[in-house]
Amino acid sequence: MRLSDTGPIATRVERDRIMAKALPPTAADDHWRPSLQVPCKQQTVPFLGLPAEIRNRIYHFALPSTGKGDPPLLVASPVWDDVMVSAAEPGITRACKQTRRETLKLFYEDNDFHAYIEHLDFRGLIAWARHFNYTPKLRVHVYMLNKAMCHIGLTPFAQAWRLVEHPEKIHLELHSSFLGPGRRQCAAVAFTVNAAEQKRTKRALQSRMEGEFGEKGTCRCFDWLEIGSGGAYSCSDKHWVDY
Repeated sequence: MRLSDTGPIATRVERDRIMAKALPPTAADDHWRPSLQVPCKQQTVPFLGLPAEIRNRIYHFALPSTGKGDPPLLVASPVWDDVMVSAAEPGITRACKQTRRETLKLFYEDNDFHAYIEHLDFRGLIAWARHFNYTPKLRVHVYMLNKAMCHIGLTPFAQAWRLVEHPEKIHLELHSSFLGPGRRQCAAVAFTVNAAEQKRTKRALQSRMEGEFGEKGTCRCFDWLEIGSGGAYSCSDKHWVDY
């Protein structure tokens, strides 16, 4: 049974003497020399030489994450202040090709991305969506700061969104700043976003609505226009328009 190192000094000295006699001469010097006299050999390992589990742990602390309580990352906004955090990729994602490959997926999957749109100006959002060399799968919460007049006004955005590479990987969820979180301004807005994500045009629907709702192709009341599966319904004249 091994004696405790915290015992009386006479006991420790006697133990060392007995163990030194029981071991070969070289072993006594290697194993029973006091620890403070043993030189420490410091070993350095390159970062990419570390196991993948350790690298992922380091990435967890180096990258922002909504799960850690970090604020959402902003894609676009008409105004900026010191509290807002841009959705720019952190420096660790640009260190080398391997770290970029390992960190991009974590960065985009672990964060919430927000965009604040004023006066239907989607240019900042579209420019951000076009900068990807590798298009990750992510979700962007888009908050409309102004009440849209009709889904026809969003048609230029739908057409521009079709030019984004792999738009099906970037899911847009539009919210209204007037109706509270989690609610969309109108089903017409939701339909327009879905049409943009699925690379569909609404020229046929627009031409049909020009004949039904007016020469500009917009309804008289935005809240009264509903877009459903396969058609549009206007509460103003109770008429269903197929498309």
